[in-house]
Amino acid sequence: MISTSRPHSAGRSARAAAAFVLAFLLTMCAAACSPATSGIAPHAAATAGDPVFDKTFRHEFADIDGVRMHYVTGGSGTPVVLIHGWPQTWYG
Repeated sequence: MISTSRPHSAGRSARAAAAFVLAFLLTMCAAACSPATSGIAPHAAATAGDPVFDKTFRHEFADIDGVRMHYVTGGSGTPVVLIHGWPQTWYG
């Protein structure tokens, strides 16, 4: 018996994998952007109840040209500014 492989099966597998990854990312982004339902402020949801975080860092806000910006400060020494990218949250 002679068997031949289909020339497009690898392409279908790659498309299926890409569709899975896209669906996963969309699900994760939707979950990250959904409003908090537990009464915890959205900016504090990632660190709620974390005593190590609470001992070292604090949430702060700045109002700049009508935009309220959240930032986290903590530690000591030379300042370091970390800017996250999309779709991560500040905690990412």
